[in-house]
Amino acid sequence: MLIQNGIYSNISQYSGEIFSNNSKLGTTLLSEKIRSDDDKIDILLICDNKGHLHMSVFGLFYLGSIDINKDTKYNIKNPYIVSSYLSNDLHYISLIVISADSENDILSGRLENELNDCSTGSKEYDLKSISNKYKLYKMTFDTVIIFNKKKKVKSLAIKLGNIVSHISYIYGGIKNMKSEYEGKVKITNDNLKKFSEVMEDFAVFTPPITEFIITFVTGLPTQSVRHYLSNELREKGLKNWERTLDVTYSNIQKLIIEFVQPGCERLLFYLSDLLGFCKWYV
Repeated sequence: MLIQNGIYSNISQYSGEIFSNNSKLGTTLLSEKIRSDDDKIDILLICDNKGHLHMSVFGLFYLGSIDINKDTKYNIKNPYIVSSYLSNDLHYISLIVISADSENDILSGRLENELNDCSTGSKEYDLKSISNKYKLYKMTFDTVIIFNKKKKVKSLAIKLGNIVSHISYIYGGIKNMKSEYEGKVKITNDNLKKFSEVMEDFAVFTPPITEFIITFVTGLPTQSVRHYLSNELREKGLKNWERTLDVTYSNIQKLIIEFVQPGCERLLFYLSDLLGFCKWYV
């Protein structure tokens, strides 16, 4: 079985269906989707356009990479991985590699277009047609160590998935907090900007916030503050400003209590679990 190779210049971490609304916290963890006591393990193989094969568990936990030039005895000029195959028993990885005419053929996509023309129609390449133009190399790499350590690797990958999901969950809460705060800052800055214009009309050049502090401390509004509150902001604008600040702080508090704090508590639990796992298997 040959797996057609694609060019992945930018590899992003697999996020999967990390979150759902099923649990109280609002997350569906990788550990809830995958049983840790079975023998199944998913290994993702990604071939880039530099002649590297990258391996990861569940597309999340990085296992390592193979550099065709550095990790083999072949000195292949402009190596390009046509196909990759991991045996079902995880004992070996087979690669079909060709030597491209130039690196530009690979980076521009010209080589991939030529290979697609040699496709059999079932998303597999016709190696005989390819060998008529390019020199083919078949390589086999021993991966028995993955088989021997698969339970530990799988367990570690699941723990990492739990940690990553909670970091993303916490980040989502903090991102919403930032959005709420920016809304408060915007209306405050807009009002202060209007007040600055009033101060210029009254030839007052102290910072706007200083004028407000003087009013709050003394209880006596300055002439510029009195004009701004009476003619510019008025009672309706003041109530709207106050209501916006109250709602903003209430929403931020709610996000902390319902999202960030529980997420951090569970994240600490999984980090502690990972620490124990590392100490146990040292």
